[in-house]
Amino acid sequence: MREREWETAIREPLASAATDTTVLVLVDGAAGTGKTRFVRWLLALPELAGPPRLKVTFRPSGAVVRKEFTRPRGTSSAAERSGAPRRPSGIRTTVLAESGTAQSPVSSLSELTASFGRDVPMLLVAEDVQRAGEQDARALRTFLERPPAGLRAVLTYRPEELASPGLVLGAPVAYPAEMNLLRLRLGPLDEATVHEMAVKALGEDRCSARFLTRLYERSGGIAQAVADLLTELKTAGPLPGARPTMVGRDRLTARHVDEAAVPVRLTELVVGRMAALDEETRRLAWAAAVLDEAATEDELSSVADLSVDSGRSALTAALCEAVLHELGLGQYGFRMPMEAAAVYQLLAGPVRRELHGRAAAVLEARRPTPWARLARHQLASGRTNDWLGSVEKAACEAVEAGDHESAIALLEDTLANPLVAHPNRARLALMLARSAYSALRSDQTVQVLRRLVEDPELPAAVRGEIRLDLGLLLGNHLGQAAEGRADLMKSVEELRGHARLAARAMAALALPYWPDGPLADNLSWLTRAETTAVESGDAVVRAAVAANQVTVLLSVGDAEGWRQLERLPR
Repeated sequence: MREREWETAIREPLASAATDTTVLVLVDGAAGTGKTRFVRWLLALPELAGPPRLKVTFRPSGAVVRKEFTRPRGTSSAAERSGAPRRPSGIRTTVLAESGTAQSPVSSLSELTASFGRDVPMLLVAEDVQRAGEQDARALRTFLERPPAGLRAVLTYRPEELASPGLVLGAPVAYPAEMNLLRLRLGPLDEATVHEMAVKALGEDRCSARFLTRLYERSGGIAQAVADLLTELKTAGPLPGARPTMVGRDRLTARHVDEAAVPVRLTELVVGRMAALDEETRRLAWAAAVLDEAATEDELSSVADLSVDSGRSALTAALCEAVLHELGLGQYGFRMPMEAAAVYQLLAGPVRRELHGRAAAVLEARRPTPWARLARHQLASGRTNDWLGSVEKAACEAVEAGDHESAIALLEDTLANPLVAHPNRARLALMLARSAYSALRSDQTVQVLRRLVEDPELPAAVRGEIRLDLGLLLGNHLGQAAEGRADLMKSVEELRGHARLAARAMAALALPYWPDGPLADNLSWLTRAETTAVESGDAVVRAAVAANQVTVLLSVGDAEGWRQLERLPR
């Protein structure tokens, strides 16, 4: 929820309420969703600047209490008498031990609230009340049941950590009938807000579209996770072993997000919750971390190797402990991928491999088969041949759907793996080249094709086929004639024994549009192209070379070109 939405949900009701009306705002938000940011925003509102303030933050070890006065009661300053705005004249801090034993002149939260008097409007802000002990929770319940006139109270809490779900202060509160009760639920940020945060923190020039999308996906839009990730990524440079990015050396990519360390704050939260689980529930959480997506109860139980009854009990416990969440109707998993990553990184190798094997079996049973996700589990469980087959199917599906960029990302990652050898490497490289040619800007395509033709592990003929496209792209579209001509000539050598493709390269070299070299060279290439086209036995290639022959003859003013034109196949 953005600040402009808080304006409507909270500020307007607070401002419009009569001065003697009591207002209680319950702010419901899971860990990291921005409750502290909301409190800072609230305390800065000019409408709340006048009354005395009491701010209490509960921590696992006790309560830190901050008491602020706009002025000592019963006095007035010259500035106030002159009509100038009042400003805080005194602030003191009180710390209460967990048991309520005083470490300060005030002995308890109940005495602290009572010290304000019944006839003085005040602002009470209590943060993380799910951590309040029974003594403090009872003091707050009593205070809210008989509030002072004009009280403005704000209580923030994590619903997943309430001792009694649905009861903010551990027991029902007899709120007075005249109290205005408001509830604000802080959920994940939307994608546009995450994008704004990233651009503000990193600069627009560093934020590629895929980076922004992946940042939102991996953080789940949880405000604190986004902020921590952005802090981590501010100093990010080229990744170890990474190929040069297609859009600039300092541009952040989706892989930067994927390989960024899980923030310490989030890791400790998730691992701390995992520690409270029994063995079977922990195995179910491991299964969810390996799947790393919403899954059904049966799927989680299968990956965890639990019976139906044990799986249901384990899932219920994981939900109660806020380790897993219901992400949709009958779909469960971690709140965001980074939580899954925090658990995944703790798994021992043999356990992880076994879980991936069962995850692959679960995904193989889905219809339609999610080939890209299945490939990840097959690779992690050691099924290399199955992995390559799934990668190829996933890339073909992406191409057929017109999503060439997804196909390119998948194929580039796969070709970077040393496990890919002939003939799979050649086939996947050609798929990558065709997708790059179809989907990317010309300069990006050149970078992809250049990396492929410089791969010594590819067969010469494959490099030659890709180099042919590279040479045509450089010369025909980017105006880099000399570079294009050099690549076409090299492709002819690499395509020995592949007459159809070699003839195409020779026919392109025959065109007299290249700015260097004598016409005799063009005519020589034309003769070679004609001979090679005949050898190929391919009618399409022969027609293409004949068309180039007409182009060459007419370009140099040879009347034979018109007669050749009449003989072209119709």
